[in-house]
Amino acid sequence: MTPVTAALALVGLVAFVILLIALGSARSIVRPGRSCPWTDPRRGADLEFEDVLFSATDDVRLKGWFVPAPGATDEPGPAVVLVHGWLWNRLGTRSDDLLNDFPGGKPVELLPLAAALCRGGYHVLMYDMRNYGESERRGVYTAGWLESRDLLGAVDFLAARPEVDAERIGVVGFSVGGNVLLHALPFTARIRAGIAVQPADVHGFMRRYNRQMFGPLGPVVTFLTQKLHGLAGGPALAPLHPAYVAPGAGQVPVLFVQGTGDRWGGVADVERMVRVTPAAVPPIFPQTGHRFDGYNWVVGHPELVLSFLAEHMPRVSATVGAERTRRTPAAGGPKDAIPAPPAGGPDGGRVTTTVAEA
Repeated sequence: MTPVTAALALVGLVAFVILLIALGSARSIVRPGRSCPWTDPRRGADLEFEDVLFSATDDVRLKGWFVPAPGATDEPGPAVVLVHGWLWNRLGTRSDDLLNDFPGGKPVELLPLAAALCRGGYHVLMYDMRNYGESERRGVYTAGWLESRDLLGAVDFLAARPEVDAERIGVVGFSVGGNVLLHALPFTARIRAGIAVQPADVHGFMRRYNRQMFGPLGPVVTFLTQKLHGLAGGPALAPLHPAYVAPGAGQVPVLFVQGTGDRWGGVADVERMVRVTPAAVPPIFPQTGHRFDGYNWVVGHPELVLSFLAEHMPRVSATVGAERTRRTPAAGGPKDAIPAPPAGGPDGGRVTTTVAEA
């Protein structure tokens, strides 16, 4: 083999490896693998529950669990929707499946948080987003945009239940679940309070993640992944930054939580969202060593969640967002669903923060 032939063979091998990596990356946002629930509230937390099936506002069929608060009376009570993260299901992620779980992630169990909420007097709805768990597969990943229709359907489902006080529904969203919350708020007046746990600019997240995982090949992997995502019908990811929709949250109080040790998302990104969320409360930045530690910090501090909900979803509360009308997210594309960035840019202002020990 001549030196030229060897060089060409090496270039071809490198190109083939890059393509394989990009195909694997694109699969996670075009057709993610299924990770189904591995337990249920009765077996995992000694809680009664009901298997439920409901529709997103665009008729995608979603599966989940309605977990009533123990000892609930005939009087309607408050409820919380837990929205899981990317490549998870309603229970979280075990991070033990190389093909279907997030590479480089850690286990996150959402059931302990659900149990704490139930025992604190809240009904809880845990569901699988479209394309995940046991819910219907339709379309591709849109970083919270179309997935927000699932949350809007979940909130409508809860509001129609006799056990639920339709004026006291809150949401806790993890990762893209936080994005989902922010994308949903402009289109409903039923969510009274929300916690966004490490929402992310998916475009920037992908660039930083691939740079860490693949070094100098990272930018090429990112470029090819996004091209493949687009060819599969996916929208451009950069315009889907949560900061562009956060101004539509109105006067709904939103608590942002972001770990300091997140190398893929980050504090600066969340601060940008806080600045443009009209009723954002001071964010919390727990000291962590890994992105997934931030999720587990919230799960391990249910008193923080309960305190926030008690303050912002009291038994007798004023109507929030009465000026907003119920709408369905636009179907024409991201530009129809996402308002233009604020006139002064999303980076102005100052954020008052709380730094918590891990």
